[in-house]
Amino acid sequence: MSEGDFWASRQHLVEEAAAIEGQKRGKSSRLIDPKPDVSTTGDIKISITPQLQMDIFEEWPIVKRAYDENVSNNMTKEEFWKRYFESQLYHNNRASVRSSATQHRVKEDPIFDKYLDPLDNEIEPRKARQDSVSRLVDLVSTREDHGQTGNTLDVTMQAGKQRSSLPLIRKFNEHSERLLNSALGEMKSSQAAGPTSAEKDVAFNDIDMEDLHGGEGQVGIALDMQNHQRYFEGRSGSSAAGSRVDLKTALTRLKAQTDDWESRIRMVHQDGQAGADAFRAITSAVSARTKVKSTKLNVSPEFLKQMQTMQSTTGEYLRQFWFHITPPPEGVPRLPVEERAQKIGAMRDRLLVIQKRIPELVSQAAMHRWDSTAVQEAFAPTMAAIERAVGLVGGPS
Repeated sequence: MSEGDFWASRQHLVEEAAAIEGQKRGKSSRLIDPKPDVSTTGDIKISITPQLQMDIFEEWPIVKRAYDENVSNNMTKEEFWKRYFESQLYHNNRASVRSSATQHRVKEDPIFDKYLDPLDNEIEPRKARQDSVSRLVDLVSTREDHGQTGNTLDVTMQAGKQRSSLPLIRKFNEHSERLLNSALGEMKSSQAAGPTSAEKDVAFNDIDMEDLHGGEGQVGIALDMQNHQRYFEGRSGSSAAGSRVDLKTALTRLKAQTDDWESRIRMVHQDGQAGADAFRAITSAVSARTKVKSTKLNVSPEFLKQMQTMQSTTGEYLRQFWFHITPPPEGVPRLPVEERAQKIGAMRDRLLVIQKRIPELVSQAAMHRWDSTAVQEAFAPTMAAIERAVGLVGGPS
């Protein structure tokens, strides 16, 4: 069997592997937060790899700015990272509010403290959104209405019950936005000096729902009928016939049909033989499968390896045989008739050889006083598959 024949029946695996290799790996969704290692002596160590350094610079541009402005001018690379992980700037960038518990122990740093921004823990975020939001999902779209009506602001969907959590929430939101921008591209800013007439129309269309227009009259398609009078006469006649049903007679007839239902239902005889046969078949199939799984062949490891090799080889020959018999999968070209007939004949000949080889293995097991019956039962499905394939195209030519 050539390498091309082997992979021809596994074209879907080749395409799947090519699709996986062709995919561009996206950025990790985890927020960059280097975890320190604590040695047995109690020393804290953080390993800075080139990839980690690049990730930190991409996640926190302020750290890259501090690195470019200070490394090789005021300090070395090692001193920069040591002082960074001891500074308040590092704790502000961490992906957990646990850093707030250590704020009173963070030493002041005259270099890194210059790059600190005030905590973004107010009700309104310090960085306003630049992209357009649909009015139906914009939680602040009706804010201007509250000043006119005297209603209080709606805070049911507003973060800030704990002000200490606001910086972390907004930090994760900004991180998610960066991930989307890296995959979809930067979104265009929608802020301008004021909304134009076109933007007002777009805003109105966002909140214009068809259900709020009410029942507006719709002009239907006029029904062209030659004789309108006959149509209405037919409807009135059928309704009159339906109204002549005697409800009392119908109720009496229904009651008579349901009388003595207990004795009548006892007369229903259901043959349980079919259900018993089905249950017996299911039980025997489960017992046979359990027996096969729990039975351990009493053969040598070398003989068991021969059986496994024979089984895998036969499976591959059957796979190639049926691949050339049945229509190929979508996208796989089909070989010419002469070439397919040649390959089918070659697989048939190999299956005939295996059909003679399996009884020899059974005899070999009996010769060594192994469980030849179990070996024969193990190859029974394989022999049946070979007989079906060989019987389809006939015996040897």
